[in-house]
Amino acid sequence: MKVTEEMNKEIQEAIKKSLPNQVGEALKLRIEQADKDAETVKEQATRINGHLTTILNLSNTISEYKKLDERNNKLVERENKVADDERNQKLIISELKLEQSEKRNIDIINFTGMVFKSPIYKTHVSEVQSGTTQWNNSKNSNEFIPNGLNTKEITKKED
Repeated sequence: MKVTEEMNKEIQEAIKKSLPNQVGEALKLRIEQADKDAETVKEQATRINGHLTTILNLSNTISEYKKLDERNNKLVERENKVADDERNQKLIISELKLEQSEKRNIDIINFTGMVFKSPIYKTHVSEVQSGTTQWNNSKNSNEFIPNGLNTKEITKKED
């Protein structure tokens, strides 16, 4: 409450009339202090309103940052999941390649076993070991001639 100048004068006149001068001065000082305090309260209320506005703005900003943090955390989780999926895919591909390689090795072993178990191969090996195989060198080829055939018969068959 701000006391107007008229009220001040009236109060001072009433004080002078009814109260001693000392009490009037004390009362005057108190009224002036009350005016100053009222002005200070008004300034602080304005400052408090400004601070409340700042607090509200900062709270909104914090809320937005929390939303962004949640979004970023979800994106990081998705990114980690994608990286894990890629590693798993590479592992699966490697396992499939290893499995195919093992199957090829088994096929080669089976094929090689069939060749070495073949009666033609066994006959050829036994002839080579006994020294009865002849080689056809007439055409610069390394064809072997089975036992019982001569080179003339072979050349006739080729023509």
